[in-house]
Amino acid sequence: MTNKNKTSVVPPDVEILIRLWDRYPSLMPLPPVVTATELRESLDVQMRELGLLLGKEEISGHRWIKYESGDRSNGQNQTPLTRRLSLCIYLMCHANLSNKYLNLTNEVSQLRGLGNILESGSWKTKDDRIKLRIKRLFNKSAKDLAGNLPDNMRTIAQELHDISNEWLQLADQKISHNKLIDRLTAQSKLLLKRNSPIEVYEGVIEKLNSHNKELVDMNSRMARIEYRVNELTKKKK
Repeated sequence: MTNKNKTSVVPPDVEILIRLWDRYPSLMPLPPVVTATELRESLDVQMRELGLLLGKEEISGHRWIKYESGDRSNGQNQTPLTRRLSLCIYLMCHANLSNKYLNLTNEVSQLRGLGNILESGSWKTKDDRIKLRIKRLFNKSAKDLAGNLPDNMRTIAQELHDISNEWLQLADQKISHNKLIDRLTAQSKLLLKRNSPIEVYEGVIEKLNSHNKELVDMNSRMARIEYRVNELTKKKK
Protein backbone atom coordinates (compact mmCIF):
# COMPACT_ATOMS: atom_id res chain seq x y z
CA MET A 1 0.00 0.00 0.00
CA THR A 2 2.85 2.41 0.69
CA ASN A 3 5.80 0.98 -1.23
CA LYS A 4 4.26 1.23 -4.72
CA ASN A 5 3.58 4.96 -4.64
CA LYS A 6 5.73 6.82 -2.15
CA THR A 7 3.91 10.11 -2.76
CA SER A 8 0.56 8.68 -1.63
CA VAL A 9 0.79 7.44 1.96
CA VAL A 10 -2.30 6.42 3.88
CA PRO A 11 -2.41 6.90 7.67
CA PRO A 12 -0.96 3.88 9.54
CA ASP A 13 -4.18 3.13 11.42
CA VAL A 14 -6.12 2.99 8.13
CA GLU A 15 -3.56 0.67 6.53
CA ILE A 16 -3.54 -1.70 9.51
CA LEU A 17 -7.35 -1.90 9.55
CA ILE A 18 -7.60 -2.52 5.80
CA ARG A 19 -5.00 -5.29 5.97
CA LEU A 20 -6.94 -6.91 8.81
CA TRP A 21 -10.20 -6.76 6.85
CA ASP A 22 -8.43 -8.34 3.89
CA ARG A 23 -6.86 -11.22 5.82
CA TYR A 24 -9.45 -11.95 8.51
CA PRO A 25 -12.88 -10.91 7.12
CA SER A 26 -14.79 -13.31 9.39
CA LEU A 27 -13.47 -11.45 12.44
CA MET A 28 -14.71 -8.03 11.29
CA PRO A 29 -18.35 -7.51 12.40
CA LEU A 30 -19.74 -4.10 13.26
CA PRO A 31 -18.19 -3.33 16.64
CA PRO A 32 -19.51 -3.15 20.13
CA VAL A 33 -17.33 -0.92 22.26
CA VAL A 34 -14.05 -2.37 23.53
CA THR A 35 -12.42 -0.04 26.02
CA ALA A 36 -8.75 0.84 25.85
CA THR A 37 -8.30 -0.73 29.28
CA GLU A 38 -9.84 -4.03 28.12
CA LEU A 39 -7.70 -4.01 25.00
CA ARG A 40 -4.51 -3.29 26.91
CA GLU A 41 -5.21 -6.20 29.25
CA SER A 42 -5.94 -8.53 26.32
CA LEU A 43 -2.74 -7.56 24.53
CA ASP A 44 -0.75 -7.50 27.79
CA VAL A 45 1.22 -4.41 26.73
CA GLN A 46 2.43 -1.23 28.37
CA MET A 47 0.37 1.94 28.11
CA ARG A 48 2.76 3.56 25.62
CA GLU A 49 2.65 0.49 23.40
CA LEU A 50 -1.14 0.52 23.15
CA GLY A 51 -1.27 3.69 21.07
CA LEU A 52 1.51 2.52 18.77
CA LEU A 53 -0.18 -0.83 18.12
CA LEU A 54 -3.31 1.02 17.01
CA GLY A 55 -1.40 3.16 14.51
CA LYS A 56 -1.25 6.21 16.78
CA GLU A 57 1.45 7.84 18.89
CA GLU A 58 2.65 6.70 22.34
CA ILE A 59 0.60 9.32 24.23
CA SER A 60 -2.69 8.13 22.71
CA GLY A 61 -3.10 5.13 25.01
CA HIS A 62 -2.79 7.36 28.08
CA ARG A 63 -5.36 9.78 26.69
CA TRP A 64 -7.92 7.07 25.87
CA ILE A 65 -7.73 5.53 29.33
CA LYS A 66 -7.95 8.94 31.03
CA TYR A 67 -11.05 9.73 28.96
CA GLU A 68 -12.68 6.42 29.90
CA SER A 69 -11.95 7.08 33.57
CA GLY A 70 -13.84 10.39 33.36
CA ASP A 71 -10.88 12.76 32.93
CA ARG A 72 -12.29 14.61 29.92
CA SER A 73 -9.92 17.60 30.21
CA ASN A 74 -6.74 15.52 29.85
CA GLY A 75 -8.20 12.53 28.03
CA GLN A 76 -9.39 11.93 24.50
CA ASN A 77 -12.02 9.59 23.10
CA GLN A 78 -11.10 7.07 20.42
CA THR A 79 -12.13 7.87 16.86
CA PRO A 80 -14.70 5.57 15.17
CA LEU A 81 -11.90 4.04 13.11
CA THR A 82 -9.77 3.37 16.19
CA ARG A 83 -12.74 1.76 17.95
CA ARG A 84 -13.20 -0.61 15.00
CA LEU A 85 -9.52 -1.44 14.99
CA SER A 86 -9.65 -2.00 18.76
CA LEU A 87 -12.40 -4.58 18.32
CA CYS A 88 -10.42 -6.32 15.57
CA ILE A 89 -7.43 -6.66 17.87
CA TYR A 90 -9.60 -7.72 20.82
CA LEU A 91 -11.19 -10.51 18.75
CA MET A 92 -7.80 -11.62 17.48
CA CYS A 93 -6.48 -11.81 21.05
CA HIS A 94 -9.38 -14.07 22.04
CA ALA A 95 -8.82 -16.18 18.92
CA ASN A 96 -5.16 -16.64 19.95
CA LEU A 97 -4.07 -14.53 16.98
CA SER A 98 -2.45 -11.64 18.84
CA ASN A 99 0.98 -12.58 17.43
CA LYS A 100 -0.47 -12.39 13.92
CA TYR A 101 -1.65 -8.88 14.66
CA LEU A 102 1.73 -7.83 16.06
CA ASN A 103 3.42 -9.22 12.96
CA LEU A 104 1.03 -7.32 10.69
CA THR A 105 1.61 -4.07 12.56
CA ASN A 106 5.35 -4.46 12.20
CA GLU A 107 4.89 -5.29 8.52
CA VAL A 108 3.21 -1.90 8.09
CA SER A 109 5.94 -0.10 10.05
CA GLN A 110 8.66 -1.88 8.03
CA LEU A 111 7.04 -0.79 4.76
CA ARG A 112 7.11 2.77 6.05
CA GLY A 113 10.83 2.52 6.82
CA LEU A 114 10.30 2.74 10.58
CA GLY A 115 11.62 -0.66 11.65
CA ASN A 116 10.02 -2.30 14.68
CA ILE A 117 7.32 0.17 15.72
CA LEU A 118 7.64 -0.57 19.45
CA GLU A 119 11.36 0.16 19.23
CA SER A 120 11.08 3.27 17.05
CA GLY A 121 8.33 4.63 19.32
CA SER A 122 6.58 6.74 16.69
CA TRP A 123 4.69 6.45 13.41
CA LYS A 124 6.25 9.74 12.32
CA THR A 125 9.15 9.51 9.89
CA LYS A 126 12.22 11.67 10.31
CA ASP A 127 10.84 14.02 7.66
CA ASP A 128 7.51 14.20 9.52
CA ARG A 129 9.27 15.16 12.75
CA ILE A 130 11.36 17.82 11.03
CA LYS A 131 8.27 19.30 9.36
CA LEU A 132 6.40 19.39 12.66
CA ARG A 133 9.32 21.18 14.34
CA ILE A 134 9.59 23.74 11.52
CA LYS A 135 5.84 24.42 11.66
CA ARG A 136 6.01 25.00 15.39
CA LEU A 137 8.97 27.36 14.98
CA PHE A 138 7.13 29.26 12.24
CA ASN A 139 4.07 29.71 14.45
CA LYS A 140 6.11 30.60 17.53
CA SER A 141 8.25 33.14 15.68
CA ALA A 142 5.12 34.79 14.28
CA LYS A 143 3.74 35.06 17.81
CA ASP A 144 7.05 36.40 19.12
CA LEU A 145 7.19 39.05 16.39
CA ALA A 146 3.72 40.23 17.36
CA GLY A 147 4.97 40.97 20.88
CA ASN A 148 7.57 43.30 22.34
CA LEU A 149 11.05 41.89 21.81
CA PRO A 150 14.51 43.40 22.27
CA ASP A 151 16.13 44.23 18.93
CA ASN A 152 18.55 41.28 19.03
CA MET A 153 15.74 38.81 19.80
CA ARG A 154 13.52 40.33 17.12
CA THR A 155 16.25 39.85 14.53
CA ILE A 156 16.51 36.15 15.41
CA ALA A 157 12.72 35.71 15.46
CA GLN A 158 12.41 37.40 12.06
CA GLU A 159 15.05 35.18 10.50
CA LEU A 160 13.45 32.07 12.02
CA HIS A 161 10.09 33.16 10.65
CA ASP A 162 11.47 33.82 7.16
CA ILE A 163 13.52 30.66 6.76
CA SER A 164 10.90 28.37 8.33
CA ASN A 165 8.34 29.82 5.93
CA GLU A 166 10.71 29.16 3.03
CA TRP A 167 11.27 25.57 4.25
CA LEU A 168 7.53 24.90 4.42
CA GLN A 169 7.02 26.27 0.91
CA LEU A 170 9.84 24.07 -0.38
CA ALA A 171 8.29 21.05 1.34
CA ASP A 172 5.02 21.66 -0.54
CA GLN A 173 6.94 22.12 -3.80
CA LYS A 174 8.74 18.81 -3.20
CA ILE A 175 5.42 16.98 -3.04
CA SER A 176 4.37 18.41 -6.40
CA HIS A 177 7.79 17.71 -7.87
CA ASN A 178 7.78 14.09 -6.72
CA LYS A 179 4.35 13.54 -8.28
CA LEU A 180 5.53 15.06 -11.54
CA ILE A 181 8.71 12.96 -11.51
CA ASP A 182 6.61 9.82 -10.96
CA ARG A 183 4.43 10.71 -13.96
CA LEU A 184 7.41 11.46 -16.20
CA THR A 185 9.13 8.23 -15.14
CA ALA A 186 6.00 6.22 -15.97
CA GLN A 187 5.66 8.07 -19.27
CA SER A 188 9.27 7.35 -20.25
CA LYS A 189 8.80 3.63 -19.56
CA LEU A 190 5.63 3.58 -21.63
CA LEU A 191 7.37 5.33 -24.53
CA LEU A 192 10.14 2.72 -24.48
CA LYS A 193 7.62 -0.10 -24.37
CA ARG A 194 5.77 1.32 -27.39
CA ASN A 195 8.96 2.02 -29.34
CA SER A 196 7.98 5.68 -29.65
CA PRO A 197 10.14 8.10 -31.68
CA ILE A 198 13.48 8.70 -30.00
CA GLU A 199 13.05 12.48 -30.00
CA VAL A 200 9.80 12.16 -28.01
CA TYR A 201 11.49 9.86 -25.49
CA GLU A 202 14.51 12.15 -25.17
CA GLY A 203 12.22 15.13 -24.60
CA VAL A 204 10.60 13.37 -21.63
CA ILE A 205 14.00 12.33 -20.25
CA GLU A 206 15.22 15.92 -20.53
CA LYS A 207 12.25 17.12 -18.50
CA LEU A 208 12.80 14.31 -15.99
CA ASN A 209 16.47 15.21 -15.54
CA SER A 210 15.57 18.88 -15.10
CA HIS A 211 13.00 18.13 -12.39
CA ASN A 212 15.37 15.75 -10.63
CA LYS A 213 18.03 18.48 -10.54
CA GLU A 214 15.49 20.95 -9.13
CA LEU A 215 14.56 18.38 -6.49
CA VAL A 216 18.22 17.99 -5.49
CA ASP A 217 18.51 21.77 -5.20
CA MET A 218 15.38 21.89 -3.01
CA ASN A 219 16.73 19.20 -0.71
CA SER A 220 20.06 21.01 -0.46
CA ARG A 221 18.40 24.32 0.40
CA MET A 222 16.13 22.66 2.99
CA ALA A 223 19.15 21.01 4.61
CA ARG A 224 20.91 24.39 4.86
CA ILE A 225 17.80 25.91 6.44
CA GLU A 226 17.61 23.07 8.97
CA TYR A 227 21.25 23.67 9.88
CA ARG A 228 20.62 27.39 10.29
CA VAL A 229 17.51 26.75 12.40
CA ASN A 230 19.59 24.59 14.73
CA GLU A 231 22.17 27.37 15.05
CA LEU A 232 19.53 30.00 15.81
CA THR A 233 17.66 27.92 18.36
CA LYS A 234 20.90 27.07 20.14
CA LYS A 235 21.68 30.77 20.41
CA LYS A 236 18.24 31.40 21.83
CA LYS A 237 18.86 28.85 24.58
